[in-house]
Order: sequence, then C-alpha cells, then structure tokens
Amino acid sequence: TVLAVLVQVGAKVAEGQALLEVETDKVTFEIPSPRDGVIEELRIEADAIIKAGDIFARISSDERATDPLPVEGLVEAPAQQAPTPSKSTAAPAPILAAQPPPAIAGSDRLQTGTVVRAGPAARREARELGVAIVQVTGTGRHNRITTEDVRQHARRLLTTPGETAQTPLPDLAAFGPVHEVPMSRLDQTIARNMTQAATVIPHSWISQRADITLLEARRREVRATQTGTDAPLTLTAIVCKAVASAMVEYPRFNAGIDMPTQTLVFRDYVNVGVAVDAERALYVPVIKDVPSMSIMDIAAELGRVSAAARDNRIAGADLRGAGITITNLGGIGVSAMQPIINPPEVAILGISSAEEALVKHRNGVETRLRLPITLGFDHRVINGAEAARFLNFVCDALEQYHADL
Repeated sequence: TVLAVLVQVGAKVAEGQALLEVETDKVTFEIPSPRDGVIEELRIEADAIIKAGDIFARISSDERATDPLPVEGLVEAPAQQAPTPSKSTAAPAPILAAQPPPAIAGSDRLQTGTVVRAGPAARREARELGVAIVQVTGTGRHNRITTEDVRQHARRLLTTPGETAQTPLPDLAAFGPVHEVPMSRLDQTIARNMTQAATVIPHSWISQRADITLLEARRREVRATQTGTDAPLTLTAIVCKAVASAMVEYPRFNAGIDMPTQTLVFRDYVNVGVAVDAERALYVPVIKDVPSMSIMDIAAELGRVSAAARDNRIAGADLRGAGITITNLGGIGVSAMQPIINPPEVAILGISSAEEALVKHRNGVETRLRLPITLGFDHRVINGAEAARFLNFVCDALEQYHADL
C-alpha cells in the first residue's frame, strides 16, 4: 500500500532520495531514487496497491527520458517487468501493469496430475497459517492461487458458529460517541496471525525465576565503561544468547510442525526474534546465527535492528526466519505474562520485571535479584518436562554469564 508519494512531476531528485513511502504486511519503508534526475511522469498515488515490478515513475536526466522506474524492494513475489513504453506511445501505461500468464514450472503437481499454481508469497502464507495449499481454490489468472485466496481459505476454516473473532461488533455508538480508525495492513496481519495462533496452537505456559544478582551487577559495570558509540549491553541481549544455547541443546524448540503432512521440520540454524515496540506497530526483528555471536555482538545487532524498527525503516529480511521469539516487558513494570506463540514457531519466552526478594542462599537469608521468565510452548511438539528442562537451562545460563562479561 502506498502511504505517501513524496515527489511531484517536475521535481529534481537526487540518487537515494525517497520517492514513495510504502507499507507491506510486515514493514513500512521508503523506495529511493536510483539516480539523479527530474520526475517527468508519475503513475501512482497515495492508497494505491502495488506489486513488485509495477511501473510508477519516469525520471529524465540531461533532458533525456530514462526507462520507467519500477517498484524495488517489494520482494514478496518474483516481479514480472512490464515492457518499457516508447516515446511514441499515445496512452500511458496503467498504474498497475498487467502481468503475463503464470508459468507452470514453480507449481506443485498432485498425485492425480492436477497442477497447483501458486507463487512463493502464497506458499509462504499457507505455511504460516497452517493451510494445505492443495485444498485452496485459486482465483487468479489460470486458477493461480494468490495470498488472498490462502487467507480466505484460512478464514473459512476458522469461521464456526461460536467463533468470537468472526462475530460482528455490537453498536458501540448506542452508548456514547465513537470514532473509527481503519486497521493498517500491519495491524491486520498481527490480528490474523494472533487469531490463528490462539485458535490452532494448544498453548501451555510454565514460569521460573532466574537469580541475576551477579549478572545484573556485572552488566551495570560494563555499561558504565561503554561510550556513546557503543551498543548498550542490555539484559535482552544476554537472554538472547542463553535462549539460543538452549535451542541447540533442545532442538524441538527450533522446529516447526507441518500438520497436513504430520511432519516436524527442524531448523539447522538458530535465529532468535526479539519483540520491539515501535510507534506504528510491534515488530519482531530477527538476530541471525546467534550461537556464533558473542554477547556484545548480539547487543550491537540488537541495537541496530531495534533502532531501525522504531524508525519504521527496518528491512523485510530482518523480520523473517526466527525459530523462537523473546518479548521483554520488564521495563514497563510487568510482573507476569502469558505470551502468544508467533507461528510458525513453537515457543515464546516472556521476561517480566526483576524483583528483589529475601531468599535462602548459602546457608543464610540474603536479598537476591530474581528475574521472572515465562515460557509458552506448543504442546503438540513439546511436553511439559521438555519445557521445564529448557527453561531451567536458560535460568542456569543467566546465573553463570556474569563470568563471561
């Protein structure tokens, strides 16, 4: 969705200058100009829906018209480049360029010989929503399955007589003044994913408190030595390292479940998502290959992606590929939580506010700093004993990491 067109016809633009602000299901970002020049033609306006490869502008340079400028950065599906219009063309091309018939090469073939035509975006949507794509009816050209076809199929599966999410909202205006705000695509995606997660995944939660007395004291010492250019050493970065180590030890927490084929798919990589509260939405940037990183490396990468998320300029690649999610609400004063799993993951770790407590320690009673941690897990994949061992591993690691900082 085009949020804003940032230039006008006749405007001079520099290479790298933002031309459009667009929003996908996952991220908001700007599309920059690839060159210096003058905007000769615009074929797009705010609120338009665009795809990768759509032509939206023409830039001239040195009094010469260049090739039409296609949408770049939207990589949800392979782009089919529209032909370049010539100067002799009487009528301008439409805002959304027509796409050629889909190829059969990338489709699945059922045992019956029926071809299932679907692009990468639709297949990814089906995997994330737990939908068997062979059961989806395509409405695109040549019966090609679109992402919306997958979503409509998922909605039909979720629509039952007692389904709260599908119940129309009562007339709230009957009790006083109201105003309406349309949900953004990001909000719609979060709502859809959380509905799917809460209704399909059998959640279970367990909690534990980690003794971080020594860890927090050492973390504060390190923070005091850091300069303004250093990425701050946060507790979240340390927890990220502990969780990644636990995922190596307990691989089921790094798996995905494919219900149509009754298969567990184990990731051979360990990526950790970290929830970041931005002004426009809740983003979950992904820290890649965490076991190979030091805690300070994790802190630096977490600082980079968190800043990009809060500025609503995070790249789509930084939001994909997590095997587990960490959500830290301790800074807001939360004492307990039951977080919802982010599909296609099978677990989520929630961190609450650390609290001082009198506990028996080394044959005496001492004041210790304890961190409440809640582990939510998919009971189809993980049983309670496995979850307890995983959580104990994380807590033990946190109690020992002070020696590594």
